[in-house]
Amino acid sequence: MGRVSARGRRVIAGTLSGAVLGLVAALVAYVRPGVVELLESSAYDVRVRGAAQDLVPPEDIAFIVVSDQAIADVEENLALSWPWPRPLFGYIAEYAASAGAKAVVFDWLFQDRRLVAEAEEFANALRTSGRSVIGLALDQKAAPPEGTQRPWGARLAEFPTRAAAEAAALTLLAWDTRVFVVGAGPSTVYYGGLPSAEAVWATWDRLANADELAPLFLGADGAPVEPAPVELPASVLSASLSAETLIRARDGFAVSEAAGAVPEYTHMDPPLAVIAAAPAHTGAVYQESDRDGVMRHYAPLVRYGDRLFPSLALAAYLVAHPDIKPELSDGELVLGERRVPLDDSGRLTILYYPQAQAGRATYPSHSAYSVLRSIAQLEEGEAPEVAPDALAGKYVFVSAAARSLRDLRPTPIAELQQGAEINANVLGNILRGEFIVRAARGTDAVLGFVLCVAAAFVVVFLWTAFSQVTVAIAATLGGAAFLLGGYWQMAVWTFEHSGTWIAVAAPAGGAAIASFGVLLVTTASERRSKRFVQEALGRYTSPALVRELTEHPEYLSLEWGETREMSVYFSDIAGFTTISESLEPEQLVALLNDYLTELTNIVLEHDGVVDKYIGDAIMAFWGAPVRDADHARKSVLCAIAMRDRIDELRPRWEQRFGKTVIARAGINTGEAVVGNMGSKHKYNYTVMGDMVNLAARLEGANKPYGTVLMISEFTKAKVEDDVDVRDLDLMAVKGKEQPVAVFEVLGRKGQSAETALQAVEVFHDGLARYRALDFAAAIERFEQALAIRPDDGPSKAYIERCKHFIEQPPPDDWDGVWRMKEK
Repeated sequence: MGRVSARGRRVIAGTLSGAVLGLVAALVAYVRPGVVELLESSAYDVRVRGAAQDLVPPEDIAFIVVSDQAIADVEENLALSWPWPRPLFGYIAEYAASAGAKAVVFDWLFQDRRLVAEAEEFANALRTSGRSVIGLALDQKAAPPEGTQRPWGARLAEFPTRAAAEAAALTLLAWDTRVFVVGAGPSTVYYGGLPSAEAVWATWDRLANADELAPLFLGADGAPVEPAPVELPASVLSASLSAETLIRARDGFAVSEAAGAVPEYTHMDPPLAVIAAAPAHTGAVYQESDRDGVMRHYAPLVRYGDRLFPSLALAAYLVAHPDIKPELSDGELVLGERRVPLDDSGRLTILYYPQAQAGRATYPSHSAYSVLRSIAQLEEGEAPEVAPDALAGKYVFVSAAARSLRDLRPTPIAELQQGAEINANVLGNILRGEFIVRAARGTDAVLGFVLCVAAAFVVVFLWTAFSQVTVAIAATLGGAAFLLGGYWQMAVWTFEHSGTWIAVAAPAGGAAIASFGVLLVTTASERRSKRFVQEALGRYTSPALVRELTEHPEYLSLEWGETREMSVYFSDIAGFTTISESLEPEQLVALLNDYLTELTNIVLEHDGVVDKYIGDAIMAFWGAPVRDADHARKSVLCAIAMRDRIDELRPRWEQRFGKTVIARAGINTGEAVVGNMGSKHKYNYTVMGDMVNLAARLEGANKPYGTVLMISEFTKAKVEDDVDVRDLDLMAVKGKEQPVAVFEVLGRKGQSAETALQAVEVFHDGLARYRALDFAAAIERFEQALAIRPDDGPSKAYIERCKHFIEQPPPDDWDGVWRMKEK
């Protein structure tokens, strides 16, 4: 076998790189992480909007719309303002049912308390229609705690049938009363569930005096029957009747072992009991949107306790098909011969029909007022505005379309779409058997891998086929775009013709990354640039330094060095040896890392360069590698910010580690040698010189003065317009005879504490007396400064120094310089 050409090696290397990235893309496509799913959802929405343009909505769905205009028409012509009395909805239900509607679906929650007579009239209309569906609120609120069993109650009456007993019980339930129905033939009704006999009497008095309920409490002679409070036995208490028990018995389905995952809710907020008992079915109305708030999926069945409850759309289907009992099996909802595919969370993917265009609604729509007017027209022998034929054989949704009702949700085809239209879309999907099925995770993974490998091959082949860079770039971009465009067209065709949703975001994103990765692999100059950046970043920590090296690669040598004016900062933690000896290694590392990270961030924010860490010590400088005439000011302002940040974090560190962190710092400004120092194998960009040593000594000199931030006279000369300082001393550090004036930094101009400024003014007067050898008067002034600022460290230090000189006066030729004996 002959040797592989250079071009062949590049093609093989690029394709292999694409395969590696393809494996990553396949993993992402299989796992479906949240961020990628958001992108995938957006790509899915584009396909939905495109497919919807060619779809025709089901013809057996119609709408009765409670719009702003309908509300205004009812108020103007019927003198009824919003909210409407419930009987109006009952008239609508009866009219649609009498017209031959398969189901009358109210996308409403009838939970608010109204007059019992009004509720019963509405309930009778729902019961008469026989085909009504109303909304049921199931949500994730915390389930109410079970109360203490309260057994006291009274017997109301015995009724010849269970239905008659429940009718009476429902009336009582409307008055917030617990009711118990015992018996299946002749049935006895009890009321109560109260803590005492007195409470039973109070309840009887409240109920028997209500006009609507008074007939229930009359005996054979027409006189009120007073209660005989008793402790109800367990057999009675277990026969409690409520809106929830009625709904569970009528609308709930047993959960089978093969049910699989479905959304589960913990709380039911049912309608008024007399209303809850009336419709043919209730349907759960609450549906969860996707993470981005868009409604793409829909749960036809939800779980509450040990029962499954249908959604509003499925409940409408069940009313029209009373012989069908929904079942869950192998990830599908089984409705007789029809099977609805569900995802892992028990939801179907909604296929949306086209949204309204040019004033035409998605489904035939009629104003609720027009329906009410049609009822009157029929009674008067006139032709109705909404003919019964318009509703015959249809699923009729009574929708809340008025702006004040705000029943709107974002969907793939509309920024805001009526909730009733979403339910109608789902019902249409079930009626037609039109469903969207997402491809299996494994299928998406294979597609992601294949597309990445194909993209890599196309890019590397085209890139190596042309020697001219411009042509190669154009050909490569064109080839990659053609491949990705072809994949998109395949995804659209698959969606529109088979209802299959294949992934786009992960495969296409992986292919785009693979294309870029292959270019990196096959381009030698880009590899060299990449190695250069990596080497530079491995040697330096400053972003400014990296930028300087990028512009001047010749600086990467041991010959790069120069003398320039700059400012140098040193700091370390007071008593760090004691702290380190008393902490566990893990705690010490955690404390140091937190401390160094916080202070380093501040250095970088102030355009500084962190030179090195020496245990807890930090060395930083300003003015190099990029020249900066403002280096002194930036260094001092940075030090102030670091001091303030340590003060903020000190309580947190004390709580976590049990240690008090106080950091001392020194800054000096002057000429220093800056450049690369080290060996040819490893070198650092750093600074050297006497000015650096002085900065280090100033950091340690804080200790005897009780200060935490000291600067030299050279730094002070450049920042005196920006910060408040205290004249501390003339000091000769160890190893140096030439004294230097040193200063404590109080704070930025205008931000220093007033008490500190007052104390410093008195301190300066005391310092003048000290230098005039009037030690007794100096002590008096320093004590006055302490009275203003009790924690003033320099005042304390000078009091001790004055006492020393009173006992041992300085020589006659004393120059006022304090010579440090320690570093």
